[in-house]
Amino acid sequence: MELKIESDKLRNRIEYSRKQIGLTEDKLRQALSMSLRLNEAPEIQSKEQDPGSPPSFWFPADHPSLANNTEWIATIDTLRERRKTGEKYGEWRRRSIIREITFEDTGKLGDKAVHFHLEHQVVKRLLGQFTAQGLIHHDLSKACLTAATEAIPRVILLGRLAIYGPHASRLHEEIIPVTARWVDPSMRTSPIVPYQKSAEQTTLDSLERALDEAGRYTVSDRISDRLLASTNIDIESLLPHLESRADESLQVAKGRLIQCAQRERRTMIEL
Repeated sequence: MELKIESDKLRNRIEYSRKQIGLTEDKLRQALSMSLRLNEAPEIQSKEQDPGSPPSFWFPADHPSLANNTEWIATIDTLRERRKTGEKYGEWRRRSIIREITFEDTGKLGDKAVHFHLEHQVVKRLLGQFTAQGLIHHDLSKACLTAATEAIPRVILLGRLAIYGPHASRLHEEIIPVTARWVDPSMRTSPIVPYQKSAEQTTLDSLERALDEAGRYTVSDRISDRLLASTNIDIESLLPHLESRADESLQVAKGRLIQCAQRERRTMIEL
């Protein structure tokens, strides 16, 4: 009975974590593939599926950018089958092939596919590099265009709020969005006005779907040039609203950090 209660608690925690983080197998695979591209390696490729088995993929461990990098050797070894007792590492690596990977738990130990979860060494390394360097390679300022199935054109301005402590320790980080209906500058009589919360969430949901379907729809060069020409005007209209929201979020985050510090202080005194 106690084991069943504990299992239910763990299931609730897993479900809560999934909703809070918003992480899915597809999004994790996309993030890892982007990190591989930053390492000048190809993306994770899907393979022919076996009936009744979870989707499996090929990891580009043999690519020179990874295979010839001594810092990656030990990490890639986690994708091989177990080394036999007394077997030399060189012989083991020559004999052992890289196993396929899956983002779903197979429920089996020693399965032919390696389960990629957040605590796997390869996943932690790639996500760490993506978090630390993903925005550096193309600078923090960029404009992106994606096509959605909706008829209403929308514009989104995203800002990154980060709070750092001593020795550059990251205490808080979040993305601040401002969304609005896009209107051609030639037809505007005033700056575009940001959406309220309900319409903003609809816009962000549309963006999520569009990113999941990236590459499915194409945008003509004429439309791209037209939207690109209005980028600076759009930013000028929305930036004051973004800065105002960032200030509000900053105060909220500081308050939470102070509460956390006080709570930890009391806990240490009690201990």
